[in-house]
Amino acid sequence: GILTYRNYGNNALYNSQFALGEAGWYFDSGCKVVEKDGSMKAQLAVKNTISQDFSSRLGAGDTIKVRFQAKADGIAQIWVTIGMETKYITVSGDEDVYLEFTQGGNRITFSADREVWIDNVNVYTWETDGGLYGIDGQPAGLIPSMRILNQKTGN
Repeated sequence: GILTYRNYGNNALYNSQFALGEAGWYFDSGCKVVEKDGSMKAQLAVKNTISQDFSSRLGAGDTIKVRFQAKADGIAQIWVTIGMETKYITVSGDEDVYLEFTQGGNRITFSADREVWIDNVNVYTWETDGGLYGIDGQPAGLIPSMRILNQKTGN
């Protein structure tokens, strides 16, 4: 059997796709959840923040990994903070973002220098590896064997 078709990070966040509105998150004034491009997303207002405490749900690991989708009309800078460590990224249009944090922390915070939307936020230390496709969608080590097996069985 196949454990998982595509690897995934064991997410420590609640309501990471904002389908439940602001539940589980702290939103500064001006930030809100909106429907955009057919999905619920967090809309960050200029220099205001959204954040979530994940301390009791994060597994052990050397680094804290963060993945999310960002959308900006134009060029925007987003600040992502965990504990005392902040990463700055520049986005333009739709982008998939991947960051690693080396220091510990129990809260993630997002802010931006202009209006941006974020979705599918994943904070994890452990990745479940099924061997077929990586978390980034790229083929992994077992894909060639799976293709041979499928050819032999006529699938």
